[in-house]
Amino acid sequence: MAALLTLRRSTDVASRDPGTSFATLPPIVRYQLILRFQGDTFDAFEDIVELESALLERLGELILLDSRDVGSDECSIVVLTADPVLAFGGMRAILERRGLLEAVVAAYRPAGAKDYTVIWPEASPGDSNMA
Repeated sequence: MAALLTLRRSTDVASRDPGTSFATLPPIVRYQLILRFQGDTFDAFEDIVELESALLERLGELILLDSRDVGSDECSIVVLTADPVLAFGGMRAILERRGLLEAVVAAYRPAGAKDYTVIWPEASPGDSNMA
Protein backbone atom coordinates (compact mmCIF):
# COMPACT_ATOMS: atom_id res chain seq x y z
CA MET A 1 0.00 0.00 0.00
CA ALA A 2 1.41 3.39 -0.94
CA ALA A 3 2.09 5.93 1.76
CA LEU A 4 -0.93 8.10 2.43
CA LEU A 5 1.09 11.24 3.01
CA THR A 6 4.55 12.61 2.68
CA LEU A 7 6.01 14.83 5.36
CA ARG A 8 7.92 17.90 4.29
CA ARG A 9 11.41 18.07 5.76
CA SER A 10 13.01 21.45 5.96
CA THR A 11 16.09 22.94 7.55
CA ASP A 12 14.78 26.43 6.88
CA VAL A 13 11.95 27.65 9.08
CA ALA A 14 11.24 30.42 6.58
CA SER A 15 10.36 27.84 3.90
CA ARG A 16 7.27 26.76 5.83
CA ASP A 17 4.05 27.91 4.21
CA PRO A 18 2.86 30.83 6.36
CA GLY A 19 -0.75 29.85 5.60
CA THR A 20 -0.34 26.47 7.26
CA SER A 21 -2.24 26.20 10.51
CA PHE A 22 -2.22 23.37 13.00
CA ALA A 23 -5.85 22.60 12.16
CA THR A 24 -4.85 21.70 8.60
CA LEU A 25 -1.79 19.60 9.43
CA PRO A 26 -2.10 15.85 8.93
CA PRO A 27 -2.75 13.94 12.20
CA ILE A 28 0.79 12.59 12.13
CA VAL A 29 2.21 15.98 13.15
CA ARG A 30 -0.30 17.03 15.79
CA TYR A 31 2.20 17.47 18.65
CA GLN A 32 4.64 20.28 19.30
CA LEU A 33 7.88 19.25 20.96
CA ILE A 34 9.86 22.15 22.39
CA LEU A 35 13.52 22.13 23.37
CA ARG A 36 14.17 25.08 25.69
CA PHE A 37 17.70 26.23 26.55
CA GLN A 38 19.04 29.09 28.65
CA GLY A 39 20.03 32.08 26.52
CA ASP A 40 23.76 31.62 27.13
CA THR A 41 23.82 27.94 26.10
CA PHE A 42 24.94 28.64 22.53
CA ASP A 43 27.97 30.71 21.57
CA ALA A 44 26.61 31.66 18.15
CA PHE A 45 23.40 31.50 16.14
CA GLU A 46 25.12 29.05 13.79
CA ASP A 47 25.38 26.56 16.70
CA ILE A 48 21.59 26.51 16.93
CA VAL A 49 21.22 25.99 13.19
CA GLU A 50 23.80 23.16 13.29
CA LEU A 51 21.86 21.47 16.11
CA GLU A 52 18.61 21.75 14.14
CA SER A 53 20.29 20.25 11.08
CA ALA A 54 21.71 17.35 13.11
CA LEU A 55 18.29 16.64 14.64
CA LEU A 56 16.59 16.69 11.24
CA GLU A 57 19.28 14.45 9.75
CA ARG A 58 18.99 11.89 12.56
CA LEU A 59 15.22 11.85 12.89
CA GLY A 60 14.26 12.11 9.24
CA GLU A 61 10.54 12.39 8.76
CA LEU A 62 9.72 11.84 12.43
CA ILE A 63 10.03 15.61 12.99
CA LEU A 64 9.30 18.78 11.08
CA LEU A 65 11.03 21.97 12.17
CA ASP A 66 8.30 24.41 13.16
CA SER A 67 10.09 27.41 14.63
CA ARG A 68 12.92 28.76 16.72
CA ASP A 69 12.94 31.61 19.17
CA VAL A 70 16.24 33.12 20.21
CA GLY A 71 16.35 35.71 22.96
CA SER A 72 18.74 36.87 25.63
CA ASP A 73 17.05 34.80 28.35
CA GLU A 74 16.32 31.60 26.44
CA CYS A 75 16.39 29.81 23.12
CA SER A 76 13.67 27.43 21.97
CA ILE A 77 13.50 25.00 19.08
CA VAL A 78 10.01 23.74 18.25
CA VAL A 79 9.33 20.71 16.08
CA LEU A 80 6.14 18.98 15.02
CA THR A 81 5.93 15.23 15.47
CA ALA A 82 3.56 12.30 15.74
CA ASP A 83 5.36 10.90 18.78
CA PRO A 84 7.12 13.43 21.00
CA VAL A 85 8.54 10.84 23.41
CA LEU A 86 10.05 8.80 20.58
CA ALA A 87 11.33 11.96 18.89
CA PHE A 88 13.06 13.17 22.05
CA GLY A 89 14.50 9.69 22.57
CA GLY A 90 16.17 10.05 19.17
CA MET A 91 17.44 13.52 20.07
CA ARG A 92 19.05 12.51 23.35
CA ALA A 93 22.24 11.10 21.82
CA ILE A 94 22.83 14.25 19.79
CA LEU A 95 22.16 16.52 22.76
CA GLU A 96 24.42 14.44 24.99
CA ARG A 97 27.25 14.33 22.45
CA ARG A 98 27.12 18.14 22.17
CA GLY A 99 27.05 18.60 25.95
CA LEU A 100 23.48 19.98 25.82
CA LEU A 101 21.44 17.25 27.51
CA GLU A 102 21.75 18.76 30.98
CA ALA A 103 21.02 22.24 29.59
CA VAL A 104 17.70 21.42 27.91
CA VAL A 105 14.12 21.23 29.09
CA ALA A 106 12.02 19.16 26.67
CA ALA A 107 8.25 19.31 26.72
CA TYR A 108 5.36 18.60 24.38
CA ARG A 109 1.73 19.48 23.88
CA PRO A 110 -0.95 18.75 21.34
CA ALA A 111 -0.85 21.53 18.75
CA GLY A 112 -3.14 24.33 19.85
CA ALA A 113 -3.14 23.26 23.50
CA LYS A 114 -2.00 25.64 26.23
CA ASP A 115 0.03 23.50 28.63
CA TYR A 116 3.17 21.48 27.95
CA THR A 117 4.07 18.17 29.56
CA VAL A 118 7.73 18.06 30.54
CA ILE A 119 9.55 14.88 29.48
CA TRP A 120 13.12 15.99 30.23
CA PRO A 121 14.54 16.32 32.72
CA GLU A 122 12.41 13.65 34.25
CA ALA A 123 10.02 15.54 36.48
CA SER A 124 9.03 14.87 40.04
CA PRO A 125 5.38 13.90 40.61
CA GLY A 126 3.24 17.03 40.53
CA ASP A 127 5.83 18.93 38.45
CA SER A 128 4.79 17.84 34.96
CA ASN A 129 3.56 21.01 33.29
CA MET A 130 5.18 24.22 32.10
CA ALA A 131 3.42 27.22 30.62
